[in-house]
Amino acid sequence: MINPEILQKIKLAPRFSEAALKLIRLVGSGDYSAKDIIATVKYDPRLTALLLKLVNSAGFGLSRQIDSIHTAVVMLGARRIMAIVLEIYAKMYLDQPLAGYESSGLWQHSLRTALAAGQLAALVTPPQNREGAFTAGILHDLGKLILSDSLGDTSHHFVHAIDKKRLPDYLAAEQEELGTDHGEVGEMLARFWQLPEFLCQTMAYHHHPGQAPEEYRPICYAIHLADIIAMLSYSDQGADALLYHLDPDYTAYLTLSVEQLSRIIFEVDREMVVIRSSMNDVGL
Repeated sequence: MINPEILQKIKLAPRFSEAALKLIRLVGSGDYSAKDIIATVKYDPRLTALLLKLVNSAGFGLSRQIDSIHTAVVMLGARRIMAIVLEIYAKMYLDQPLAGYESSGLWQHSLRTALAAGQLAALVTPPQNREGAFTAGILHDLGKLILSDSLGDTSHHFVHAIDKKRLPDYLAAEQEELGTDHGEVGEMLARFWQLPEFLCQTMAYHHHPGQAPEEYRPICYAIHLADIIAMLSYSDQGADALLYHLDPDYTAYLTLSVEQLSRIIFEVDREMVVIRSSMNDVGL
């Protein structure tokens, strides 16, 4: 039985705005249009202002000033605008210290995971929706936001126990300390927010994709590998970085050559430079 204190934290956790949750559900449906995005974003004044500042920043290098959400969607396309919106929400929501993980924040890791997942989506068998994989990558570690305070100053103990082979990985350490882990808690948060089922599954099983229901294993393996790629490509992460196992059965769903892996890491690094620059330009 999960700790009642953690259940209460799930219920009281700061939510994404209603506009953000609606957009995430649109991605989950796989069926949305430019009109759907415009109709949703226009009711979130802060998001509208940030989105327009961002697309008009030097990082985008557009030849004309964009002064409305409608123009932004026409110029950049519905799917690119959706990705930018999710990037903004990720920065706003995930860029906060997590003392329980000795982490300065989840934003960069989550966005790297999302970018890698977007590329892996086409390589998985069967291929997965790119926007859905990107969204799952951003949200996969939300459970850490709930557990961080409850973990307290345990990270050094966890790392030592894993190093001495007393515990297999950081997920097991969370289970031993709290009776739950960030995957399980992330799934509960996703269900509380009524997010699409594939997001509930990727939050729950991104470290153990082989345990996911069969229909969700391809997307779970994509997020599993994207998570590890993000950990390999970025050094300033929390105490738990690379203290999880690669599921060897991923080869049943995806064949990834050294060249493909190198290319994905290169593309993630390149896109992160552009995104960080643009975010800095608008004060995010």
